[in-house]
Amino acid sequence: MNRKLQYLMKAITLLAVTAALILGALGLQNIQKARALENGLARTPPMGWNSWNKFGCGITDALVRATADSMVSSGMAAAGYQYVNIDDCWSLTTRDASGNLQADPVKFPNGIKSVADYVHSKGLKFGIYGDRGTSTCANFPGSYGHETQDANTFASWGVDYLKYDNCATVGDMQTDLVNMRNALSATGRPIVFSISTWWMSLTTFPDIGNMWRTTSDITDTFSSAMGDIDMNNNTAQYAGPGHWNDPDMLEVGNGGMTDTEYRAHFGMWAIVAAPLIAGNDLRNMTAATTAILTAPEVIAIDQDALGIQGTKITDNGSGLQVWAKTLSGTNTKAVALLNRSAATANITVNWADIGLSGSATVRDLWARTDLGSFSGSYTASVPSHGIVLVKIVASGGTGLTATPSRTFTATSLVSATPTRSATPSPTAGFTNTPSRTPTLGITNTPTRTPVITLTGSNTRTPTRTPTQTVGASPTTTTGTASRTPTQPIGTITLTPSPIFTPTKTPTSGVGACSPVTSTITAPFTFDGAGTFCWQSTNLGTYINSWNTTSVTLNGTNITNLYIASGSYPAKIGGFWYVSYTSSVAWGHIEAK
Repeated sequence: MNRKLQYLMKAITLLAVTAALILGALGLQNIQKARALENGLARTPPMGWNSWNKFGCGITDALVRATADSMVSSGMAAAGYQYVNIDDCWSLTTRDASGNLQADPVKFPNGIKSVADYVHSKGLKFGIYGDRGTSTCANFPGSYGHETQDANTFASWGVDYLKYDNCATVGDMQTDLVNMRNALSATGRPIVFSISTWWMSLTTFPDIGNMWRTTSDITDTFSSAMGDIDMNNNTAQYAGPGHWNDPDMLEVGNGGMTDTEYRAHFGMWAIVAAPLIAGNDLRNMTAATTAILTAPEVIAIDQDALGIQGTKITDNGSGLQVWAKTLSGTNTKAVALLNRSAATANITVNWADIGLSGSATVRDLWARTDLGSFSGSYTASVPSHGIVLVKIVASGGTGLTATPSRTFTATSLVSATPTRSATPSPTAGFTNTPSRTPTLGITNTPTRTPVITLTGSNTRTPTRTPTQTVGASPTTTTGTASRTPTQPIGTITLTPSPIFTPTKTPTSGVGACSPVTSTITAPFTFDGAGTFCWQSTNLGTYINSWNTTSVTLNGTNITNLYIASGSYPAKIGGFWYVSYTSSVAWGHIEAK
């Protein structure tokens, strides 16, 4: 999970090429070899722990050492977890006289290398946090302009994993990330490169990092976990050995969900081949939490060597879904029967929907029990907010697969990165996570809860829920720090703009919506709920939407995506047609 406060209205989502979107809609892709960062690392999704979700800025040498001890004693290390990663707030707020990063001597009195050496002594690996901007999201020094120096520092300390954040940015995203990738490589030390840019994915990310964030910041709620899975599904074609989509760190065991919901959360991360980075207090886990995090056959699905990300196969529209992942072996699939509804329900997976035929054996991956042989389909009763995970091995296949294509075309970044600021507390025992408020071309005031006015007519005041202190229970304390505002926040004054005057019915053609609500031209912004069909001859250099129910461009699905002009579909009769639907008042679309 990246932790910083996300955009108020899910701004700047995933960059996806139109061809990939069309293939994803058809669900008839073939597995092909993807271009990727070939540093020999992360051949399966990385597994480990990160300090942020539970402890925020309250990290110390003692906490990291105790966590490493617990990773071993709990059985997590034996289950495959290996990285012990510290997040933001580990350093002093200034570099030394030579420009080097320096550890906070209160939190890490023996320095970073000492704690990294201890982690290594346990047979584990050590990870650290950095930022591509001039400062981190908590206002500690960033690596912009210091990439080589910082990479050499990390290597000298014995760092094995770098989480690289996206705050206080001044440069081009792709250039900044490539600079750090190259600097890490030049050290000669194998360091996993984890890009943490929230939503803002590039089709070139597989060339740059071993994993990259595809979603908003997760919170310890079922709806947040499911929302991240939905967003992560948009870029399944880019995942594979050495390069993984990252729907954020795990919340299992932090207390905000039921054990049933945590099983669904963990099981879905496994189905989509996500990095399994725990975010709880490993020193104090319930038996149920330990069982979820160390479930061997569920982890085996995530770690399958073929490295194909599972995708959604069917959805009844009421929260009953089937997801499937192709596994190593002949006619072998992992299937998640996911119940997002409020009541227990039967969910069926049909062999034909997942490219299988004939009879098939079914095995329950949580219970580690063979369920028997079934012909044509399998049905299970799934509790509300629960999951049934099964492995299906069939006698035959249909020749169709539901696995994503692995080919893509690199495109350059159109920069649209927010700047963020925070007031850090560099001392140990920090109670509340520092403010992580994004600004979109607006200078932050010194307060922790700035009012941010975005393009359009929505004015929102974000608030923040504090992260717990070290060793605290999952109950939050009063404060203003948090990463993720809940929508809607504060007051919303909405005057839909522009005012539309219906124009002619669109030229006939596949993908043309009707009736036309208005003719528009870039720059164009609309905020609000409703359903519209817009006709345009000029949509500018990009289209971006968020908090929408459905958006298509000449019939191509671009819902909650950032689409550059080079990926626009062909005009229909000289026009582009944008079909827009949002069920919420903070839906947004812009063409600029």
